[in-house]
Amino acid sequence: MNILNIFTLDFWIGLMYMLPGIIIGLSFHEFAHAYAAHKMGDDTALALGRMTLNPLAHIDVVGFICMIFLGFGWAKPVPVNSNNYKGNRKKADIIVSLAGITMNLIIAVIAMFLFFFLMCICKVTNNIILNILFYVVYINLCLMVFNLIPIPPLDGSHVLEDLLIPITGIQPFMFIRKYSMFILIGVLIVLNSSGILSTVCGFLANSLYKLFALVFTAYM
Repeated sequence: MNILNIFTLDFWIGLMYMLPGIIIGLSFHEFAHAYAAHKMGDDTALALGRMTLNPLAHIDVVGFICMIFLGFGWAKPVPVNSNNYKGNRKKADIIVSLAGITMNLIIAVIAMFLFFFLMCICKVTNNIILNILFYVVYINLCLMVFNLIPIPPLDGSHVLEDLLIPITGIQPFMFIRKYSMFILIGVLIVLNSSGILSTVCGFLANSLYKLFALVFTAYM
């Protein structure tokens, strides 16, 4: 991102469109982890007040600023204790890890439905409302894709590790966990500078748009 962009009106208008999507996406993502952990038997997040939709409980100031100005960031990780999980711990860990990603996908689908419902059924022509809803879709899809990257501490690494350990008998990220944050930052810089991340997220958003366009066209 060109730092000079922050001095333009377009940047701040775009930021106003993006903020609801960022706040909703991060808050619901972390809430989903906490709720899933609670259902699996671990109340660590609940005891710490993290099983809430209140953004203040989840927003990390530095991560939030990075998301706004750099295009990627993070929230406060939800603390879990897998020793408290009931039944199969690996299965429970996969469920908890996928909860946030699944929530982001659900929000994207709901926001796209509202986008078409307001535009096609309610005949809303307010571009501000429609743009905010589309950004909610896009940002939540970005959070979903971002967290699927199999590099610690992202959710994708937990899922991959839980799936591989029973097969290989080893922890695949044991040797890189110490340097995982540096590796992740490097990967994100490459993905952002190359446009791969935005291309994938844009493809998913446009695919979801076309799907709902077909559905609403069929029933109108």
